[in-house]
Amino acid sequence: MIDPNILRNLKLFGYQKSSLSDYPDEITSILFVKYCNMACRYCHNNKSMLELESFNTDQLANTIKDSINNLSTAITISGGEPTIYGRELISLLKYYRSKTKKKLKLDTNGTMPEVIKEILDNN
Repeated sequence: MIDPNILRNLKLFGYQKSSLSDYPDEITSILFVKYCNMACRYCHNNKSMLELESFNTDQLANTIKDSINNLSTAITISGGEPTIYGRELISLLKYYRSKTKKKLKLDTNGTMPEVIKEILDNN
């Protein structure tokens, strides 16, 4: 079962079922988290992130399940900035690791090194 804290607190604004350009040599599903701790005008997701509504808990749960069960070979979590979700992001990555052997990729601006370190320390 997906941790209820993930469903309650993680904000997603988009999902791409498959991409051939976001993970080298893989077909990846991309989850786009809402919000960022930077306000880069040149960010390619800035407008969408600000204008699109967050997924509700059912949409989020279905997106997570679909990313596990579809034909992709990898899952990318992008944003916004995923590491601002700290515990929820770590719980999501642990959930993915327990449910699939797909490769996982995290797109981050690197401004929360303590979260990144914990993710790397826990594989």
